[in-house]
Amino acid sequence: PQAVQVIGVPGADASAVIRVCADTAGRPYDISMVQSSGDKTMDRAVFQAAKRWKFPRVRPDGTERPECEDVPVSMKIT
Repeated sequence: PQAVQVIGVPGADASAVIRVCADTAGRPYDISMVQSSGDKTMDRAVFQAAKRWKFPRVRPDGTERPECEDVPVSMKIT
């Protein structure tokens, strides 16, 4: 997935967990917050980035990806 771009205080970092449901083409059709970063701006940036991500049905290790999956996201403002 692409990096999450956030405007904020340089050096700040945060993490969040989102649940992403993707169709068979890997496009997200439902994104929800499992664990907030605690910052609304960062949470919005995570949602916007996740909308552009693709989730292949098969992981690099060959196992099939479930339709919905929790995805941890780490953010650092540089």
